[in-house]
Amino acid sequence: MNGGSDLKLLDRGLTFIEYVIGAFLFILMISVCYDVAARGLFNSPTIWANEISLYLLQAIILLGMAVNLRHREHIQVTFLITNLKPTAKKILGVFHMLVVLAFAAVVIKYGYDYFAAALETGRRSSTLLKIPLFIPYAILPLSGVLLGLEAFRQMIVLWMKKEA
Repeated sequence: MNGGSDLKLLDRGLTFIEYVIGAFLFILMISVCYDVAARGLFNSPTIWANEISLYLLQAIILLGMAVNLRHREHIQVTFLITNLKPTAKKILGVFHMLVVLAFAAVVIKYGYDYFAAALETGRRSSTLLKIPLFIPYAILPLSGVLLGLEAFRQMIVLWMKKEA
């Protein structure tokens, strides 16, 4: 296993996820606009747009966790960190990524439990679409894996970084 190429593979994977999120966002926008037009102009609401929009929004948010971590766009309180010495910053950064890894492990574990239960029991949504719930539930463990991999990548990069 080559560490540099593995990190690049993860980076390419997250770039792909960004495109998937963009496509989901576009589909979400189109379906909501269609539903608003159908409801407002033709007094004929759709039976599918609300449920599909909900699943797309959930996927955008959950998959976006790893992408946000990649670009360091999560909310941060930095007024204490900026005054720390480089070694303390590094230790705190690694600790932060360990906390994110723990959170990712919880998302993977419980997300997989939901996914497996829905797959095993054949649960479907209670709407007219009757979507098999293992499909939207699959996003949970996937997003946890992506978040965990990105946190691990950032922890390695942080640890290997030379102090200024």
